[in-house]
Amino acid sequence: MALIEPELVHEDALALRQLFLFNDMRNAVSYRGPKDPFVLPSCYDKDTIIEASENYSDVLPFLNDFFEGVRTNARRYPELPLIDELTILFYDQLSDIQSEFVRDYYLHERDFRNLTIALSRESQGFPYRERLIPLGDAYDAIMAGTPPDFGLSADFPFIDELIRLFKTTDLTAHEEVMERLRWQWLDERVGAELFSTEFILSYVIKYQSVERWQTLSQEKGDELFGELLNSVRRSARFSLEFSDVGEK
Repeated sequence: MALIEPELVHEDALALRQLFLFNDMRNAVSYRGPKDPFVLPSCYDKDTIIEASENYSDVLPFLNDFFEGVRTNARRYPELPLIDELTILFYDQLSDIQSEFVRDYYLHERDFRNLTIALSRESQGFPYRERLIPLGDAYDAIMAGTPPDFGLSADFPFIDELIRLFKTTDLTAHEEVMERLRWQWLDERVGAELFSTEFILSYVIKYQSVERWQTLSQEKGDELFGELLNSVRRSARFSLEFSDVGEK
């Protein structure tokens, strides 16, 4: 990402960094000094997280609210684990993120997470309500609806595929299908605008998932990386062909 950010205008570079806020949330909970693990990539560096944990700092308001609650023993949701409280604060204040694409990405992740947790745990006979992020239309539908689809088939056309998937115990297959569905959403969200800001941000998200897979399975990571390169080639070819037609 270090090669991409210098080429972007300030607003787009900020949007790029804010794609990694889930990692910042993990750091906010667990990083307090050199002996602690620090998750990368992140929007904020180590010094900024330390400073914010000790005093009001130049970070997004949800992080300042979280740290202040911890410092003053006045947490907003003291009954929850710290990471869950931070997640709710983040989504409560999502409007502080300027990039529409980044906001949409996090909203999709919230709803997709809630859906897959409800479907997977219900299929195995485990409780799921307390594991959900208590925000959003998908959450409301899951809480009010009934299995197997909670009345969400119109909003998530792939839900039947997930219901069948979660009846199996192949966790790697679960992850592969969910990754494919995430990439499908990104492709639909970006459309055909090659090398738009949204295209670049989408590429970064996919590249991060490739790196994650490579730590789990080199073969699967290489396969996903090949798909990522092929998607860029296809997009470039389509863009050139469309441009040629437009000039005739």
